Amino acid sequence: MDAAEAGGLNWGSLAADVPLAEVLSRHHWAAGTLRPGPVAPLSNDRIARRVVAAGSLEDGRPVHLLVRSIGHGPPVVLLHPSPRSASHLGPMMRAWADRRTLITVDNPGQGYSDHPDRPEIACYTDLLSSLLSQLDLVGVDVWGTHTGAKIALDLAVRYPDHVQRLVLDGIGMYSAEQIEEFWTDYIRPMVADMHGTHLLEAWHERRDMYLFYPWYQQTADSARTTHPRDVRELPLAFDCELEAFVVSGALTANGRELAAVTYFRVDPGVGARDVDCPSVSRLLLWYRGAARVASALPAPAGDLVVKRVDDMLEAGDYDLVPAEEQIKIKQLRLRRFPEGGSCTDVGVVTEGFRRTDLAVHESDEEVLVLQGWVATDRDNVYRPGDYLCWPAGWIHGPVQGYGAIYVEKHHGVKSAKVVPAYTKGIDIGR
Repeated sequence: MDAAEAGGLNWGSLAADVPLAEVLSRHHWAAGTLRPGPVAPLSNDRIARRVVAAGSLEDGRPVHLLVRSIGHGPPVVLLHPSPRSASHLGPMMRAWADRRTLITVDNPGQGYSDHPDRPEIACYTDLLSSLLSQLDLVGVDVWGTHTGAKIALDLAVRYPDHVQRLVLDGIGMYSAEQIEEFWTDYIRPMVADMHGTHLLEAWHERRDMYLFYPWYQQTADSARTTHPRDVRELPLAFDCELEAFVVSGALTANGRELAAVTYFRVDPGVGARDVDCPSVSRLLLWYRGAARVASALPAPAGDLVVKRVDDMLEAGDYDLVPAEEQIKIKQLRLRRFPEGGSCTDVGVVTEGFRRTDLAVHESDEEVLVLQGWVATDRDNVYRPGDYLCWPAGWIHGPVQGYGAIYVEKHHGVKSAKVVPAYTKGIDIGR
């Protein structure tokens, strides 16, 4: 337990003769003894914690929510899964604090937030909307995972003015029968005792949650896939063209090693066999045509097209951007399509560059920064791992950068019309 948060609990309100088991079972409710302070400015150097009264119960008592914040830049609201608090999002908040303002809130009835009248998504959303209004947050980016994803989706539907962009991670859609079963079996009553046997019970439940889903059905059919052996046993055939770029990690397919910063393509009818991914890997995937993988497709034939960026750089296998663009950029050609001008490239900037014209792209453009940095204005600086997408017709501001390597994907004609410098530029961000 975080010492700063534990300090907010009114342990003195508990009588000395209260049994330990009752103390342990009541500590969660002690969040109701927190009192809201002034809505202070968001912190930009450490994770700040404060309590905000975001609504009231049916009897008129306020509902206090614990809010954490850090960073500077455009705000992002992070909504955690249940049953837990937002404290585990701390590493994620710190990782992004140099470019975004990260804000989390313990869901009502969880962590150190008060219990609501109704433990329902709609009630959680109403309280979140009230909180965002108090913090003067309008049109923000919202990320939610599991229960947080449901709250985020409900917020976007019923309070659209609060949401600019929405990221849903692992949203669950369950039938009425499944929900009833979960109420009965998923979270079972647990009574604390002096011997701590409830801790052993909790440990085994948590362990089984990683091994089975749902955890209480401990059968072969409910076992989670924890090793890629199931993938290796399945020959994958595609009836579309698949392009992929390995951002990090490594995998093998068709006897080829596909390490980080490697591009590969699977043409229609070509299969990916003996796929093995021994570590967590991040890939960018693009499909041309309907993506369909099924055993009914013809047997895999042919091989993958593989290009390693490091090898291409060492061999000098690149083209220079036309001189009139006044940017010294080398381009590695990964894929060119004869029709429509579509392309997949890697841009390499060996020194600093700056382009002062605003640009209107004639096709959708995707960019993933691998090294160095690229910026379109002082508030939008993109570093390794940042992903951008400009739809056709959107304007982005003056571009500058240094020592950058990035993957770029144009879904159509790559050339852009240069517009006058006084035209308003719009950067739609990551």
